[in-house]
Amino acid sequence: MMRHLLTFFLISFFTIGGYAQPLNSIYYEDFTSATKDWLTGSNDTRILSISNGKYHFEHLKNDGAFGSWRNVTIETYADFTIETSITKEAGVQNYGYGLIWGKKDWKNYNRFLLSGNGMFSITRTEKGNSKDLKPWTKSTAIKTGNGATNKLAIKRQGNDLKFYINDVLVHSMPFQTFFDLQIGYYVAHDQKIGVDYISVSAAYRTEKYVLNDDFSDNPNQWSTGDDDKRKLQMTEDGYYSFQHKRSESSWATWNKAVLDDSRDFKIEFAARKASGVQTY
Repeated sequence: MMRHLLTFFLISFFTIGGYAQPLNSIYYEDFTSATKDWLTGSNDTRILSISNGKYHFEHLKNDGAFGSWRNVTIETYADFTIETSITKEAGVQNYGYGLIWGKKDWKNYNRFLLSGNGMFSITRTEKGNSKDLKPWTKSTAIKTGNGATNKLAIKRQGNDLKFYINDVLVHSMPFQTFFDLQIGYYVAHDQKIGVDYISVSAAYRTEKYVLNDDFSDNPNQWSTGDDDKRKLQMTEDGYYSFQHKRSESSWATWNKAVLDDSRDFKIEFAARKASGVQTY
């Protein structure tokens, strides 16, 4: 025989702010002064520096690529925007430079790249295997050549992830989860870029209760009753008492709640074991 006292029970889902709601700034850097957030220094592969209001990133090799990043905590179940402005300062025209996001390591990350000759691509690398989410594609939205400045933005809106170049939507696809929270920059082959700013913002998350009961009464009409198998009752001190009387088998009690399982949700309860066996 076992007796439990349920003190509260709730089911809630999280509603994400819609497109018309303002986003909250999570991280912003305009590189007007030195910052420890971003890697600087030089070696035989790259030169990284902050000067004249830009984060300068020069890759010195004529093959391969290099990246620089930092952690930015984004609650990715909400709408968010990652935006940056990049000037291509020098180098080849037919290799990529741009944003990396959701990075865990070089075997698990995403990149949104431009090239000086007016093309862009979106790639996801997972467990070391790279897949083109958008193969290299020509776009008139891109400002071309050395000296050109382009604004890149990645926006989650509902279940979609949208990619913008200079405020022009160039690709949309279903949202895919981040590997981790690293966001930064990627430069391939011998190129130099200057980052004007990076901004990360996200929508409010609000919580709506679907079923919430503290058992001070029985407005949700939980089952009650007493027979040879179980005893269910609301107690005067605000508990839903559930006593299973038999020494074998089990019993259950439940309620109905309409739950939108396309949204994040939470089911939570608290119970006190009042009496009974310890091994079941």
